[in-house]
Amino acid sequence: MAEASDHAVVIGAGIAGLLAARALEGRFGQVTVVDRDALPDQPVPRVGVPQARHTHRTLGRGRRALEELLPGLTDALVARGAVPGRLGVSRPLLEWYVRQRLTSSPQVRFLERTAALDLRWDPAGGRVVGVRAVNCDDPSTTPLATTIEADLVVDASGRASRLTEWLHRAGHAEPRQQLVRVDLTYVTRQFRWSSVDLGCPPQLVVTPRPGIAGAATAMRQENGVWTVSVAGYHGNRPPLELERFLAAASLYGGSHLAGMLNHAEPLDDGTSYRFPANRRWHYEGTAVPPGVLAVGDAVCTLDPLLGHGMTLSALEALNLGAHGLGRPAAAFFRRTARLLAGPWSVAVQQARWTEPGPSWSAATGSD
Repeated sequence: MAEASDHAVVIGAGIAGLLAARALEGRFGQVTVVDRDALPDQPVPRVGVPQARHTHRTLGRGRRALEELLPGLTDALVARGAVPGRLGVSRPLLEWYVRQRLTSSPQVRFLERTAALDLRWDPAGGRVVGVRAVNCDDPSTTPLATTIEADLVVDASGRASRLTEWLHRAGHAEPRQQLVRVDLTYVTRQFRWSSVDLGCPPQLVVTPRPGIAGAATAMRQENGVWTVSVAGYHGNRPPLELERFLAAASLYGGSHLAGMLNHAEPLDDGTSYRFPANRRWHYEGTAVPPGVLAVGDAVCTLDPLLGHGMTLSALEALNLGAHGLGRPAAAFFRRTARLLAGPWSVAVQQARWTEPGPSWSAATGSD
């Protein structure tokens, strides 16, 4: 790729976008990452990632992929307080660390507060040659004022992706979409245990079971902080208020989680997030024009409680790094489809299990 290319643009500075930029670094003369957000210089949640405060985890395969993309990542995060072994780390810290690694590269630049409006096409409309963008802080800027030329554009803009719209607008076929509704809402609160030696595992994951439309997770992260998430499916909405949250966590997390929470000091007021459906765009079955690819939630969004998101982003980044610029997009998306096959099947099966079960009122004694 490097010998025939000069510039790549990645739309989105979330985990998928950052890892994509890392995979392209060194294979292009320059990689530009475009994002609507102002990117903080500290590991704090940002506006453009509404689920940033919630529990995140990487599977073993994902941790190995992250280390392959960013050698030394595990040791560096552990030095910053992350839990060794399972790499217990918050989403803001992981994202900040990867962004700092990229910022130090002369080949990578970030355009903050910049919104991608459309793709730029060659005169024949058969190949993507850049991105039309606008500065979010300058309303006087016209959409045509900023055109970022590129040999490759990678859409990593997540669930807000407009790639299918852009392809349709240019006269190209849209990929087939699969949608499996779950109407998931989950609430996360942060805690610190009053004792560090309670025999607590570094993570506890209680998944939905047939007839039980809820789940709970607890993860130890950097500096001894735990995130505890409680989720309900099909409109079964968990409570934010502390006492009711603890009751719901006990109902869906079982006696082990209940015992852990008996020794916990609450650190925040909690936050909630709603996830309507698993969604997958089958780009592997579409004639995607040259010059554009997609990764992360721009291709497939999965039930967050399954914990596949960051792992898939890392694996797709490795796939991206192995994809030659001259190869058709179909080859890339076929490999992506193979990565998604197992997680998608699990998500569909879990959606079938989570038919309405015990309500939150059963846990809290309230309406």
